[in-house]
Amino acid sequence: MKNLWQETIHIGVTPDMNFTKKRNIKVINMVVALLILVSIAYTLSSLAINELIAASINFSNVIVALLAYYLHYKHRYQFAKFVLIAHSIFLFVIFSIIFGEELIIENYAFWGVVFVALIYNERLYVIIFSILCVAAFVFVKIYFQWGYQPLVKVPVMEYFHHINLVMPFVLIFFTLELFKKETEYLRQNVEFKNAELYQQKEEISAQRDNLVHLNEEIVAQRDELEDKNREIMRKNKQITDSMNYARRIQSAMLPKIAEIRHYLPESFVFHSPKDIVSGDFYWFEPVQPVYSSVTNDRRGGGVFIAVADCTGHGVSGAMMAMLGMNSLSQIVNELKITQPAQILYELDTNIRKQLKQDEQSSDLRDGMDVALLMFDIDFQKIYFAGAQRPLYLVRNKELIEYKGDKNPIGSSFYEYKTFTLHEIDLLPDDIIYICTDGIADQFDRTNKTKFGTKRLRELLHDLQVYDFKEHENQIEKIYREWKGKNVQMDDVLLIGIKF
Repeated sequence: MKNLWQETIHIGVTPDMNFTKKRNIKVINMVVALLILVSIAYTLSSLAINELIAASINFSNVIVALLAYYLHYKHRYQFAKFVLIAHSIFLFVIFSIIFGEELIIENYAFWGVVFVALIYNERLYVIIFSILCVAAFVFVKIYFQWGYQPLVKVPVMEYFHHINLVMPFVLIFFTLELFKKETEYLRQNVEFKNAELYQQKEEISAQRDNLVHLNEEIVAQRDELEDKNREIMRKNKQITDSMNYARRIQSAMLPKIAEIRHYLPESFVFHSPKDIVSGDFYWFEPVQPVYSSVTNDRRGGGVFIAVADCTGHGVSGAMMAMLGMNSLSQIVNELKITQPAQILYELDTNIRKQLKQDEQSSDLRDGMDVALLMFDIDFQKIYFAGAQRPLYLVRNKELIEYKGDKNPIGSSFYEYKTFTLHEIDLLPDDIIYICTDGIADQFDRTNKTKFGTKRLRELLHDLQVYDFKEHENQIEKIYREWKGKNVQMDDVLLIGIKF
């Protein structure tokens, strides 16, 4: 029952309505419900005394009331109010004319004035409908003062005189009470919502303060990070500048390709450091005719050429590379050692001594892998020795590999090191390659497969279909295509010489 009442008084009410409009519609719905009950009571009373005209007129109130609900449902609010007021005024007049002034039905005009004043916010409508209600009241009084008689005389109707004397004021009381209660209910609802809004405002304000505080912290952290970032950039620039300077020094120490080609016209050097400075280096040293410790007689001059792969890359590798280049030059120029295997043995001794690797407390295994050859120009021979690096000879389109010994230069982990000397008689158009492991260790663009030593040997063999001048470009092209956008894994160094 309660739910039915709530649904009835909320007919036509929508959530987006303002306080006043919502209140007025609910009050109208309540009054209409009250009118339906009163009209039904009057209708039943009229039927009880067998007065069908009165019953019909009273029942018309029920129909008009239901029409008002329908108009509210369709959101035709102004039309609903007009129908209710117009029908009420018409009812005052018609009832009085038909049944006489004994009914004092015109007293309902007072309720009409109050009802109009409550449901209309527009002053013009209040004035117009109030005047109409008063005019209806005055008209009825004048009508009977002029001597007109009721159209229908029903003796029992005089009993309704006392009811109609009180009922308009009862309706006024209930209408005002409903209006008051609904106003209070909506006021409390508004206050409750205002309290909720205030609480939400306070929460939002607190959140805003927290956000401001967090923003201040973030700004402070950002400023701190920017300061640290600037410091890192400054230090990084210093490091980069230092490494660029080290690169210039390293480049100055490396042999010039023009110098190499002065003695070896058909030769190339493919060198691609992983970082600014490289842990791979190549070394070149021409020698004048001297007494050869290899042949034990006086022979013509020649050239030494080597490639070396030092432990690590970048700065650490570059420092080891400088140590290796200086040691090789010292061994050949000052100690006058010209046999490659002996040079490697002396280089190993020198590196271990300078790094103090022979001390018991040392666990350093730093060193380098070296491929070293001496080209005897007069006798057209190559003397080769390798520390974990091979020499590849291509002769008559056949690839021959001369392996180096499995002993690195440096590191006390390996004891009793020896290095094997390979003597190779050269033929016209022979091509040799010496290299570090940079190409073989490079992963492909998918980062799943290494280039590998086998693929490197196949590459060097297949290069023979090209003119030797194209070998360097072909090697670099194939290496770049293999690497793709993948990171470079190691320093790359390969030297090719055609005799």
